[in-house]
Amino acid sequence: MRKTTNTLLWVIDVISTLIFCAMCATSAYLLILFFYHLFDSEGAKDWMIGKDISQLFNLNKYHFGILFSLTLSITMVKALAFYFTMKIFNTLNLVKPFSPEIATLISRISYMILAVGILGIIAFRYSEIVETKGM
Repeated sequence: MRKTTNTLLWVIDVISTLIFCAMCATSAYLLILFFYHLFDSEGAKDWMIGKDISQLFNLNKYHFGILFSLTLSITMVKALAFYFTMKIFNTLNLVKPFSPEIATLISRISYMILAVGILGIIAFRYSEIVETKGM
């Protein structure tokens, strides 16, 4: 293998590790934020993306919990999918790139991304239902 190929794989591995760490930090932030909101409803005014969800929290904690749980689960599944992506670069053998291990990891990634899409659709539809109820 050439030196440039090894360098390129190392750079991709470092970048994927940094992105995975950022996704894990986002998941941890959301989890801490969720428990913080349970005890302080005023903290829900400035949520992660600047949305004011304090009205939803004050009206119905059940809907708040479901929407927050869906958001947290989407973030965690994305982090897990990126973990499998990172694992591909760690187990990749350029002499035999299409090994059963790589095929299994690619299958897992596709299932995770499908789960993110399904959870996103569920979260979107649920937020529309909550919005039509006037919350």
